Amino acid sequence: MASSATLSILRGTQFVCCKIGLQARWVNSTKRHSHLLRQFHATSTVCYPAHDAEFENAKNRLNALKEDPGNETKLKIYGLFKQATQGKCNAPKPGMMDLVGKAKWSAWNSLGDMSQDEAQLAYISLVDSLAGQEEAELADQKANQGPGEQYEGMTITRENKIFHIRLNRPKKKNAITWQATFHTPFSALGQSPEACSSYIFPKVMGYAKANEMLLFNRKITAAEAKDRGLVSEVIPDQTFQAESSRLIEQYASFPPQSMRYSKVLNRSSELATLKAVNKAECELLEERWQSQECIKAIMAFFSRK
Repeated sequence: MASSATLSILRGTQFVCCKIGLQARWVNSTKRHSHLLRQFHATSTVCYPAHDAEFENAKNRLNALKEDPGNETKLKIYGLFKQATQGKCNAPKPGMMDLVGKAKWSAWNSLGDMSQDEAQLAYISLVDSLAGQEEAELADQKANQGPGEQYEGMTITRENKIFHIRLNRPKKKNAITWQATFHTPFSALGQSPEACSSYIFPKVMGYAKANEMLLFNRKITAAEAKDRGLVSEVIPDQTFQAESSRLIEQYASFPPQSMRYSKVLNRSSELATLKAVNKAECELLEERWQSQECIKAIMAFFSRK
């Protein structure tokens, strides 16, 4: 009688595959009993973790990312890659002055006894999440980019993460000019302050100057807006196009996630206050919009257009 069997044994991070050939011969003896002679001929082959193809694909997707994922994420990727390809950290800890080497060593060493197979899966999952997020952002940007000219007198294009909106409507009162002013005519239109201006204006410029704008409809120049803290810089009209393009390109090159998180952090301390102010302003605006005073003021405004 002859038979064969295959045994797969998982040892740590590797699959050890053994092919066993089993031969059995029954031998009849003269003493009326039989003996089973078994001869085992075994050969083994070593197979690395079972996700090699996906792992290679993840490495290629990682190299194709357009945005820097940040140092923290890159350290995670490094640690998982070393664990997946070499196993548990066996390198000596770098010296105190080797800050980069210590950070990379810690990222690898922190994975402890994680198997190579588990490290491959974690690496693949992390890269997929990064690539998926970038692909989704690119899809959103493409969807929002539009066909170019979307409205009469307005052209919208996008290049190097920057949207360019070109507006030319000289017959309208909201046409762009180089004589920049800032105006909040709430009371002139029978309305009340909005967009948290009732809180922000007094905070940045003091109550007296805030009242000039919010109550008495004072129109201020660009230079006055800078003096009052409403804007950070005024660019002369002679150099506006070149200087503003330079600044926008510079800002667009900054890491977007870092910018986004820093912006949230800067505003978080007053978020509850701003929400409360906005709610109060909206409730008052709703009342003002229904008043005869506001209706008459708005009708008078449109009759001048």
